Amino acid sequence: AQVSAENLGVTSANVETLLGSSNPDIKRLLGAEADATALALHVVLAHPGLDLGADIGAWALPRLVNAGHYGPARAAAERSGLLSAPFAQPGHAGALTAEQRDLLFLLGVLDVQAGPDGRALHDPAIGRGRLARVRAACDPDAGLWWAALRGELQALDLLDALDEAAALTAELHAAHPDLAWPANILSRIVAADAPDGVA
Repeated sequence: AQVSAENLGVTSANVETLLGSSNPDIKRLLGAEADATALALHVVLAHPGLDLGADIGAWALPRLVNAGHYGPARAAAERSGLLSAPFAQPGHAGALTAEQRDLLFLLGVLDVQAGPDGRALHDPAIGRGRLARVRAACDPDAGLWWAALRGELQALDLLDALDEAAALTAELHAAHPDLAWPANILSRIVAADAPDGVA
């Protein structure tokens, strides 16, 4: 019978130190990989029935998303309960801790992924909402603010809401004109203002 990471006492705080454990259940759970991303992949893929728990999910999610392993990251988010956590739900109005903000960003990234055909794999509207909350929780000078904005714009592209993307960009540019706005974001305002057929 498979045992959960929580039952073995494996948490995000101690998972890397347990790599050398002599406990056969921990060895089976963690595998032999020393690299954190490979370890996260191993835990998610080699143990599909394993209840990851929120600690392991929070540890694995950034490693998998940052490495571009979106499928396993989505599985980790589902199996750890992060997708259904109260802070991750649409309409949640509570303040976010820094960890919740970062996890919400990663969940938003997963929501706005497109498949090979260019169509959304999940729900970009939910992703847009998650990323908007992350952006609202950040200082506009922060890199995460820009990353969340880019994710929101990607979600709007997937929703074919180009006018809404241009309006959001124009609104934020008007609110923060002193920021160093990347040309590829500002071009959305110009494209929306151009006559039909001219961009």
